[in-house]
Amino acid sequence: MSYDKFQPLMRLNKIAVTFKPSSFIVWEGGKQIDGGPVFEDDTTAMLYDGLNSIDFLIDKDKYDVQLGIVGRLSDYVAQRFKLDSSFTMADRWAHVRTVREQKGDSQGMVWAREIIGITDYDNFLYSGEPYMVAWYFESEQITKISFHFNNPELLIEVEGEGDLL
Repeated sequence: MSYDKFQPLMRLNKIAVTFKPSSFIVWEGGKQIDGGPVFEDDTTAMLYDGLNSIDFLIDKDKYDVQLGIVGRLSDYVAQRFKLDSSFTMADRWAHVRTVREQKGDSQGMVWAREIIGITDYDNFLYSGEPYMVAWYFESEQITKISFHFNNPELLIEVEGEGDLL
């Protein structure tokens, strides 16, 4: 696949997205451990760049993020978690939170901490909380969302169709 290209490290502000998932794959240690079709209605993710952080919350009036996780994805991804830095990468939009060093940190977390520094000194990541969510576009349409987890190091790729609102 050839994803749309972006100028790297451009800050992202207020964003709203609707994404309808069709399938997903869960990777651990480079091996597929789960996946298949997602048999649910639309997943709606709304991102609002707050003053100090980006949160995935149900309450969109607080200018935080709402993320509806559907079907089998809810076995892996928490309904509510915090991200606090948003920027472009060469082929995706990334929303991240880096925490203090933890035993067993993933390569991705180490890389993120080295590139952008620690963004949350006060907390750790809990089960189901990704340290990064990335959105991929083809012809300005969202076609994939990926969730990156620290420990254990998991990658969940969700294919589907989505639009910026």
